[in-house]
Amino acid sequence: MQIHEDFLSYLWQYKLFDINNLKDNLGKKITILQSGIRNSFGGPDFFNAKIKIGEQVWAGNVEIHVNASDWYKHLHQEDPFYDNVILHVVWHKDAEILDKHKIVIPCIELSRLTNTSILNNYRDLIYGKPLFVSCETHLKCVDPMFLNHWQERLFIERLEHKSEFIENLLKSNKGDWEQTLYMLLARNFGLNVNGEAFFYLAKTITWSMIKRERYDLICIEALFFGQTNLLKDAEHGTYQNELLEIYYFLKYKYKLPDYSILMQFGRLRPPNFPTIRIAQFAALIHTVKGLFSNIIRLENLDDFYNLFKVKVSTFWLNHYTFQKETPFIAKTLTKSFIDLLVINTFIPLKFVYFKQIGQHNNDLLFGIMEQIKPEKNKLIKSFKEIGLISDNAMRSQALIHLKHAYCDKKRCLECEVGNYLLKTTKREA
Repeated sequence: MQIHEDFLSYLWQYKLFDINNLKDNLGKKITILQSGIRNSFGGPDFFNAKIKIGEQVWAGNVEIHVNASDWYKHLHQEDPFYDNVILHVVWHKDAEILDKHKIVIPCIELSRLTNTSILNNYRDLIYGKPLFVSCETHLKCVDPMFLNHWQERLFIERLEHKSEFIENLLKSNKGDWEQTLYMLLARNFGLNVNGEAFFYLAKTITWSMIKRERYDLICIEALFFGQTNLLKDAEHGTYQNELLEIYYFLKYKYKLPDYSILMQFGRLRPPNFPTIRIAQFAALIHTVKGLFSNIIRLENLDDFYNLFKVKVSTFWLNHYTFQKETPFIAKTLTKSFIDLLVINTFIPLKFVYFKQIGQHNNDLLFGIMEQIKPEKNKLIKSFKEIGLISDNAMRSQALIHLKHAYCDKKRCLECEVGNYLLKTTKREA
C-alpha cells in the first residue's frame, strides 16, 4: 500500500500513533507538547511546534516526508525556510539527515508507531474497491448526531464556495447589489441549458436600463426577446412584430450591440423553454418593486412564494413559443422552481450580504432551507440507497457538496466522516 504525505500529516496532527514511548533516531525521549499549525503553503509542514527532546524543550517547525531521503530530494538542505526544523517525521527512515551545520536532525519513524487498524482503515477508504463513496459500507457505524453536525458545516462550506462567485460579481458591478441580484436571478432562470446565455443577457441589458422601462412590461419583453434573437421572422400585425418594433427603438436608445444571444430549446420541456422563462423573468421584474430589499428582509419560505406570484403577459397564456398557439395555461412560477431560486440565488446572496454587513444569520438561512423539500436527482437518490437520507434542501445541498468537494476528490482525511472512521478501531462491514 502506498503511503502519502497527507496521511502522515494527518497522523501527526491528531497524534494517531504511539506517543507514549517516542524516541528519536539518537535514542532520546520525545514528548510532543504542541504538534504545531499545519501549513498549506510553501515551507515546513507544521509551524510553531513545541517538542521536548531529552531534557530540552524546542520550539520550531516540523517537516513530514514518506522517506527521510526526500529531504535531500526536495533540496531542503539549500532552503533557509527549513533552517528552523526541530523534528523530521517520516514513514521510512532510509537516511540520516543533517542540517546546514552538519548536525543530525532529530527524526521519528511512524511506520513503527502506527496501529495496524489505522492503516487498514486508511487502505479501505483510499484504495478500496470503487463505490459511490468510499465509506458507504461503514456509514452505519457513524453517530447520526455527528452526521447532522457535519452536514450543517458542509452546507456552510457550500455557501462559502458560492459566495466567491457572488463577491467577484459584486466587485465587477462596483458594489451594486441590485445589478448583482438581477444577473444572478437571470442566470438561474435560464437553468443549466440557458443559464450562461441568460446571465450574458443581464450583463448586456443592464439593471439601469431595466429600471427605466420596468413600468411597461412590453418594453422589458421587447428588450429580452429582441436581444436573444427570438423575434426574427415576425409577421406584420402580430404580437411578435410589435415587440420587434419596440426593440428596434430601444436598441437605438441604449446603443445595444448588434450581435444577439442565442437560446437553446433542445432537451427542454415546454415549461422550461427560454421563451417562457424570459416571459416569467420579465413579469417578475415588472411586478415586484424593490426586489433586492424584499429578498433581504424575507425570513420564511411562504413569503417567497407570495412575493413571486406573478402573471405573464396575455400572449403567453396560450403559447410556449411565438409560432404555435396552445391550450390556455397560466404559466405562473411553480413552487418547485421558486425553491430552486431560493436555493441557488437568494440564500447565497443573503449569506454574502449578511457577511459583508457583519451579521451572522446562519440560523435564519438554515431555517429557510429546512422548509424546502430536498432536490430530486441521481446523486441524492444514491446517498439515500446507502443510508444518508435528506429530509430538506439544507441536507441535500450538504450532500451535493460532500460528494463533489470531498468524495470525488478522495479527501477522506479532510472529511469528518472519514476522520471518524479512520480513528475507529472496530467497525462493522
